[in-house]
Amino acid sequence: MKKRNEKTFNKKKNEIMEISYDCYAEHGLAGTGIKTVMDACGMSKASIYTYFDSIDDLILQSTAHFMIETELAYMRLAPKKIEDVDKFIDETPYWASKKYGKKYRLMYQIYTHPKYVDYGKKFFDGVNNRYTTGKLDFKLDISEDIENKNVIIIEDIIDSGITLNYLRDYLKTKNPKSLKICVLLDKKERRQKEINLDYVGFEIENKFVLGYGLDYDEKYRNLPYIGYVEE
Repeated sequence: MKKRNEKTFNKKKNEIMEISYDCYAEHGLAGTGIKTVMDACGMSKASIYTYFDSIDDLILQSTAHFMIETELAYMRLAPKKIEDVDKFIDETPYWASKKYGKKYRLMYQIYTHPKYVDYGKKFFDGVNNRYTTGKLDFKLDISEDIENKNVIIIEDIIDSGITLNYLRDYLKTKNPKSLKICVLLDKKERRQKEINLDYVGFEIENKFVLGYGLDYDEKYRNLPYIGYVEE
């Protein structure tokens, strides 16, 4: 039996995932069947299943691939000079929305779908944990060398400060040129560890907030505004 060329195999697999994810982002999860994916990839169903166990496997792997590639794209755009940091922060949301808007919506649609919600919970584990115990465990290290580079930690919300303190101290061991912290929401009443924040969107009361990427029981993260849960 001829031995498979892993480099060629993985290159083709990545190509299939990127094309497939574009299809789903354009037509929606429910509106994209295997025939649409086959036509876009120029492949038969049997050929696609050479790379994936099922259509669900294709969807989940394509979504994970998109998130990894997006992270790398952000890293490549990170400013090299400290004076460019403010411009980067101001322009990134518009750039990301224009380039990845549909794809981000698809990612949330997939990870909150009843069929894939368990995978979504794994993905958002830690990201959406508002109340930390202080016991942190990194499952994945950063993939880029940040030595002598200007680095910004961007977080949706800070409350206890434990996670950001730990992350900041950890990243300092990588010897970046500068290290700044940017948060959208600052819940100061919950602070257990003091930490200097360089950029803050809004200071908020000690309430459970949702919307704009923040969820409540895996719901409401797609709201175009930030609200709170009334007690």
